[in-house]
Amino acid sequence: MIEQDYLMRKLLALFAAIRRSWEREQRDEEPAESADQLEQALASAVEFDSALLLALAPESFASMVQVSGTDRRVVAFMLRSLALASRYRNEAGQPDTAALRLDQARSLAASYGLSEEDWAVDEEALAQLFAEYDGKEAE
Repeated sequence: MIEQDYLMRKLLALFAAIRRSWEREQRDEEPAESADQLEQALASAVEFDSALLLALAPESFASMVQVSGTDRRVVAFMLRSLALASRYRNEAGQPDTAALRLDQARSLAASYGLSEEDWAVDEEALAQLFAEYDGKEAE
């Protein structure tokens, strides 16, 4: 039960970060700040130093997440966070960092056997995610 609660807290923290970043994007706020917010949530989800984790090459990033024993459900949220951070970094004029985030997501997805459809961040996919998790934050 305690492990289940711990996992749910991680999931909801990542969900909340995704939601906040999407809302910031809708208000045309600073994309780099949204990316920073998502990247901090990612590092918290696997309990690593964010600067270290996010600087890793894609394969090393995926290995570190696997070694930490990160649950597959958390990984799905991490992938969405990485994809959104990539999009925001592009919008902020940081194409190299954007490419790294997307490559990290792809490597992580491959290591967990997830397809890009499993972590899509288009409007329809995000709306479905929000519908599924809205209200769970209060539980």
